[in-house]
Amino acid sequence: MTPVEGAEVLEIETAIIGGGISGLACARQLSDAGKSFVLISDTLGGRIHYSDDGLYFGAVVMTKDYTNICRYATKAKSMWPWTGYVWNGQKAVNSMFLLDYRRLWHFARVMKKFRESIIRLRAEADHTCQKTLLQRDPYLQKLVEQTAEEFVCEHGLEAVNERMLNPTVNAITFCPYEKMNAFNYCIALLASGNSACFADFTQTVPRLISGYEQNIHRQKVISLQEIDDGRSYQVQTDDRTYQANNVVISTPVRNTIQFYDKLPSQVLNRTAHVIHVRGKRRAIYNPGKSLLFKPGNDVFVFFAQTGDLDIVYCPTPEPDLERYYQNYEVLDRISWKTGIQLSIDKWRPLQINHNLYAIGDYNICGIEDSFLTGLFAANKIIGST
Repeated sequence: MTPVEGAEVLEIETAIIGGGISGLACARQLSDAGKSFVLISDTLGGRIHYSDDGLYFGAVVMTKDYTNICRYATKAKSMWPWTGYVWNGQKAVNSMFLLDYRRLWHFARVMKKFRESIIRLRAEADHTCQKTLLQRDPYLQKLVEQTAEEFVCEHGLEAVNERMLNPTVNAITFCPYEKMNAFNYCIALLASGNSACFADFTQTVPRLISGYEQNIHRQKVISLQEIDDGRSYQVQTDDRTYQANNVVISTPVRNTIQFYDKLPSQVLNRTAHVIHVRGKRRAIYNPGKSLLFKPGNDVFVFFAQTGDLDIVYCPTPEPDLERYYQNYEVLDRISWKTGIQLSIDKWRPLQINHNLYAIGDYNICGIEDSFLTGLFAANKIIGST
């Protein structure tokens, strides 16, 4: 590829492509280390996107285990199991009444073991590739290779999964459990546990970019090419060409393949539509309470906010809101072509070669783990220079 005629060519140590949470984490770490870089993205925030007036359209939940992202976000309010409800097809049922207490303690032990394994993995993930860490942990490796259906059967969770766990996973991942592996099933349930809270991300992006705003180039990448036998890269945008010694790709698969098609693309892509609705929910749908739906409905979840405001996550851009509300007003809406991307039965390396990285949700779906992949890439670059 040759530069666009008349386009400016900028030589840079590192080019970060994508302004989601992983790209921003990478940029923050490089900036703090005094490294030269540019962050190229037409948008900032990714899954922590919010409107100018503070309406959320992405992630709204974090847990106390999110030790890195917690430094840049604010806890809004706690989430407790007894405040959530599940729609069973006829009425909203308090989630506490859906638990199978005969299996509860066994399930709690399973999730405790999973959480301990994830915490150990995260403790090293800022300097060691996730795939390498997975290979060191046979327990997590089994969950990646096992289907969620097999996991549910193995632990006798069929009844509670049908009533409560599957709707919870569906609300978090926009995906029924039958289509995912056991690892993603467990990571979704872990993210909705007792330590979960609603998060305020309105200041997260400003905090992450503070001090290097001049390094952010609001452009769209149209191609990425190896040059000098892979020793450096050429990044082309609409009006500029960059030559970089290191490149960090932090875009979802669907976006990445539009400018670079040499990376493995085996992920499960899930779309989602987010609508902010102010109105009076019909009594049968429990106004003021968060309400989960089983797969197959035109809504994933109502996340109740203060007053009469709901954040509605849907599989369709036009759910039948009149079914749920006596009266309502749509304040704003957004559609995510990549609402969530889930790994399948294999993880991939984050470092493609000595100076090319692909980070984000390729292995583990979650804002803390995405953040850690950004730290991993940055620390590798810092260590190599």
